[in-house]
Amino acid sequence: MKRILLSLLIVFLLTLHCIAQQSEELFWKGVYVYQEDVAPQIIELTINESANKASLSIVGAPVEELPLRMYHFSTDSVYFSVPVLNATFKGKRKDGNVIGTWLQAGFNTPLTFTPSKKEVFTRPQPPKPPYPYKEENVIYYNQDKSIQYGATLTYPKDMTAFATVILITGSGQQDRDETIFKHKPFHVIADQFSRNDIAVLRVDDRCVGQTTGDVQNATSEDFSKDVLAGVQYLKQRKDIDLQKIGLVGHSEGCNIALLAARKNSDIAFIISLGGPGVAGTEIAISQYKHEIKKAYPQLSPQNLEKLVKLQHQLFNIAIKPTDKDTAVREMLRAKDMWRNSQDSLTSVIGGFTYKMDMWVQSSTHLNHYLTPWMRYALAFRPDVVMQQIDCPILFLNGEKDRIIFCDLNMQGFQKIIRKLQKKNMSFKQYPHLNHFFQHCQTGELEEVRTIEETFAPGVITDMIEWIKTVTRK
Repeated sequence: MKRILLSLLIVFLLTLHCIAQQSEELFWKGVYVYQEDVAPQIIELTINESANKASLSIVGAPVEELPLRMYHFSTDSVYFSVPVLNATFKGKRKDGNVIGTWLQAGFNTPLTFTPSKKEVFTRPQPPKPPYPYKEENVIYYNQDKSIQYGATLTYPKDMTAFATVILITGSGQQDRDETIFKHKPFHVIADQFSRNDIAVLRVDDRCVGQTTGDVQNATSEDFSKDVLAGVQYLKQRKDIDLQKIGLVGHSEGCNIALLAARKNSDIAFIISLGGPGVAGTEIAISQYKHEIKKAYPQLSPQNLEKLVKLQHQLFNIAIKPTDKDTAVREMLRAKDMWRNSQDSLTSVIGGFTYKMDMWVQSSTHLNHYLTPWMRYALAFRPDVVMQQIDCPILFLNGEKDRIIFCDLNMQGFQKIIRKLQKKNMSFKQYPHLNHFFQHCQTGELEEVRTIEETFAPGVITDMIEWIKTVTRK
């Protein structure tokens, strides 16, 4: 996250990175091309045959080490499935290459891997023990004991009445450190906070690490209940000041923090790190336009607006309180009517294929619009939720954020604050920082893996000073 609010285009941009944890590894790279005129994706495959273990990472997206099932590696063939992607790969080994087929969501695509070398990037910021604060790995449960949470609590030694924060990850299932491309931003933040007398609870997301729970049918509303389970855990500890518990949410984590803080006096403050300040449909449109312009630089502004109009129609159908089958039928009708006034390029981008002298479409890719999480995310309105929040909030954003665009979302929050006449809200924008608060060149997601900095120290300092100010008695 939760799933990354990148763009619905991500359903077409498949990447694969299989990593085996063993002494000897075979490493290949491949190029996945979904269709003409779409930027190809570089795919990395690593296999350790002796250990017969493997996992997947998505190159160019912040998901790492997805588990493989039913994998088979032999001298002449390779097969594995990726349950979380509902995908399989079958291939033959020939002349050092792996030649096969990638199947996902009804799309069957040739894929060839060739021998290569694995890139290694340094990550100098993650702290190493011994630490000048206390650290506990803890387990706790929600009220009905249906979900177990695995977490790490760090807090000052020999001190009382300190502030405590719960860190909330962005979209997508992530571990307690919000690991992305080997970066561990939440570990870096927690270390600096606790060195400066602020306790931190960082928690594995559902179905990651030591945390259980349903993900397939969960929404941000459900994830906010996970946060409140963390608050209840902290309230049971005698070493936590119950008047100084706050939330720090990154990206979708800001939505979750706002939901958790509604009419909740247990939450003393919130920090939004690159959080969405406008409606979910507006977020999705901004991301869609950005990704389409990157993938199709030759597209005219007029054709871009035609595609955006279609997305608006699909999003508006998705947020209606109708059943999935009804929504799919309505989407197919809307797309057919839209196609009548399109040229071949916009038709292809819009999801049509030319077969037997006619344009046809599949309903398979529409399922992405209609998951419980996506429908909730598209319908989310921060202006509505913030009507029920009274605690101080600090809104931070990187000016080169290419996921939650800085101007759009900071201006959105400022508009909400003016309308609601709230006085305890603060804002700060950072030049040259991306969505993950790293100093960067482009701000694009694919650049993150090449950046050595995990999290800009100046942003952490600003958060520490603000927390101490708003919690000072």
